[in-house]
This record gives sequence, C-alpha cells and structure tokens, in this order.
Amino acid sequence: MKKGASGYGFNLHSEKSKPGQFIRAVDDDSPAQRVGVKQRDKLVQVNGMTVIGMQHSEVVAAIKAGGDETTLLLVDAEADDYFKRCNVLPTEEHVSGPLPEPVSERASEEEEEEVSTHTHTHTQIVAWKSPTDSLWTFLVAD
Repeated sequence: MKKGASGYGFNLHSEKSKPGQFIRAVDDDSPAQRVGVKQRDKLVQVNGMTVIGMQHSEVVAAIKAGGDETTLLLVDAEADDYFKRCNVLPTEEHVSGPLPEPVSERASEEEEEEVSTHTHTHTQIVAWKSPTDSLWTFLVAD
C-alpha cells in the first residue's frame, strides 16, 4: 500500500482487554480504504514481520520503516477465530495457498489414518507439532 498525501489513512490502537493491534478507523478515500482495510481488523504482520506481541510503538515504527510504502497482513474477527481454532498464526501463504484445518477436525482425521505431509505446507506441519497459544486471520494490504 502506498502512502497518500495524508498518510495511509488508518488509525491503529491496542486494547488492554484484548491482545494485539487493531484498526480503529479508516479514512474515506484513503489508500487503506482503497485496498480493503476495515475497522476492527487485527494487524498480524508489517512488511513480512510478525507484530504479534509487539508494543504499539514498535508496530508504528515498523510501519514507518517502510517509508512511502508498506505491506500489512490483517485479519478480521472471523478469520482470527478460525486460525485460533487451527492453532496457526496466519501468514501471507494462507492468502493464496491452502488453509489449515481446525485442530479438532485434524485430530480425528489423524486418529483414523496417518496424515500425508506431501499435501500440506511447512507452516501447517510445524503448527501440528508445536501449536501456538494465540492465532489470527487476514488481508494483505500491498
């Protein structure tokens, strides 16, 4: 996403009751609005770097480090919930590649037969072996 005359056109905030960085507002006719950024989207990556667990000031600095252009990976609440059920942190690979399966579905399939790793991405396989405690869902604003 290229910066406009007034910046990217979104406000980022964090909440004490909910971990992460979220879009508070999107300006009309801004670069952010034109690429599909929505209010309440959760920011997962900035320029390919995961921002989960980072302080607000660090995330803002990462966005500014991109200069006049930045790439954001955002997830809406529904996608966030889905990836949490899968115990997978969303990445840009998930935008066009295969999606992981929720853990409960995956566990029952694995009990019935051994899972072939040839049909799954590296991220999925690693997630099965070492699931994370928190996860999210997304849009790549490029």
